[in-house]
Amino acid sequence: MKTLSLWLLSLCLISVSALSQERQQLFQYSTINSLLEGNYDGHFPLQKLARKGNFGLGTFDRLNGELIAVDGLFYQIDADGKAHLATPDMKTPFAMVNHFTSELSQPLKESLELEALSQYLDTLITRKNHIQAIRIDGTFRKITVRSIPAQNKPYRKLAEVNAKDQTYFHYKNLQGTLVGYRFPDYMGNLNIPGYHFHFIDANRKFGGHVLSVLTGKGKVEIDNLPQFKMLLPDDETFAKQALNFNNQEMLKKAETSQKKP
Repeated sequence: MKTLSLWLLSLCLISVSALSQERQQLFQYSTINSLLEGNYDGHFPLQKLARKGNFGLGTFDRLNGELIAVDGLFYQIDADGKAHLATPDMKTPFAMVNHFTSELSQPLKESLELEALSQYLDTLITRKNHIQAIRIDGTFRKITVRSIPAQNKPYRKLAEVNAKDQTYFHYKNLQGTLVGYRFPDYMGNLNIPGYHFHFIDANRKFGGHVLSVLTGKGKVEIDNLPQFKMLLPDDETFAKQALNFNNQEMLKKAETSQKKP
């Protein structure tokens, strides 16, 4: 009986340890280079993604809108910019999530545009070779976001889709949440190096992928993630893709191109 009790206690300690480790881990499905090359078929259901984290971002099957997860709820930002609760059976071709725990909290500096915001966040981060999950709640004096409609085969590359199909939304003086990550440069073929943010308003009614911002008052929270777990798609498209390429120019076109307001 004593041996059984010790064995059960050991199992409990292992489970607690595994949960603690998972809370310091980013989970990612697929790679950014696969998405850039046009692999938009979703195979990984949100039901499974939600088990990996309560905070994160990505996209949906056929590139149908932006994915944002905050406070354990998963939203789809449609091509009209409106936010809808996603259903567990919806699937993603590319996403990342973690169990967000605020390890550092600081006031948000005001009047920062996106580049200056990135520079400010860099001053707060000490583990720059780790992935960082970043949550910013507050007022945004200006913000421009985008979303993309569902694509049809044969799929075009992401840079071309963004240049021709994305829809822009410009907002002023509103409250909401930025959900984002900072990836170190050495992980550039796996995810977007530097900062990547999605936005949803405080009422969880609209949002999108962030293209520009001007900050107001708010709060920055950062979660340092020393562990990284990736699940790769197991389909013919991914199996045949050539993914070892320099993506800097493609990322620049895909992530920053925008029309004039």
